[in-house]
Amino acid sequence: MNARSAVQKAALIEDVINDNRLDALAVCESWIRDDAPAAIKNDIAPSNYSVLHVHRSQKSTNDRLKMGGGLAFIHRDDTAARPIKVTLTPTTYELQLVGLQLNKVLVKVANIYRPPSSSKSMFLDEFAELLTTIGSGIGERRIICGDFNMPGADEATIDDQLATLLDVHGYEQHVTGPTRGNNLLDLVITTTQTQQSCQTSSSLARMDCPTMISSSANCRRDGTSPLPPTTSTATSTTSIRRFSSSGCDCLSCSLNRPTHLMTTSLSWNRRRQPF
Repeated sequence: MNARSAVQKAALIEDVINDNRLDALAVCESWIRDDAPAAIKNDIAPSNYSVLHVHRSQKSTNDRLKMGGGLAFIHRDDTAARPIKVTLTPTTYELQLVGLQLNKVLVKVANIYRPPSSSKSMFLDEFAELLTTIGSGIGERRIICGDFNMPGADEATIDDQLATLLDVHGYEQHVTGPTRGNNLLDLVITTTQTQQSCQTSSSLARMDCPTMISSSANCRRDGTSPLPPTTSTATSTTSIRRFSSSGCDCLSCSLNRPTHLMTTSLSWNRRRQPF
């Protein structure tokens, strides 16, 4: 969800989570400062949910306060989630890396916000470093989601250089329609080993959303081919909705539940192993 102030939209966030029975929600532009009281930081998480924050640095190069930015990952208390520390220090985008332990599968979720004013060429270099850094290990899955602000030549494409970079590193972008106006800005990216299928609905009367894009994926833990029906699988489902009436574009991560907005969902055997 690109919230543009999660504090002001805490009630909407709670409704989105509860109405769609989401297990987790990735938020861009939370606008919550590091020095904010704990009550404000935690208020965006509904009852029985917790939230992980990555705050934007408040100082710019000329020592003036910077506004906006910030990332948050809201998850159910019974969903094992933890921050993953990396040595990367990107300057062109904000990064939140979260690990979800789903049975024996570690799912790495990278929540990203790239301000439209940042250098495109520098971003591509730094993003390539991220793709290399979070390379998959045994029993791991990767989901990259967020607001990239890198549209392509038409409403169904992304920037050519970004598309090439993803292809080179073995990733696939699954959102195929505009997410704001006529631009495709909010993305859901997985490795190409993940089998993916997509559907587009032209209208959703509920919540005044004109577009929904949904997709599903099924992959083995070793990333080679789907597991047989009798074996535990990791399944990803992605859908997209635009909140035109509220001006709030939503990207969320939902686990093991039906989805109706721009989401990345996973279903799994809920008997989890510890980190």
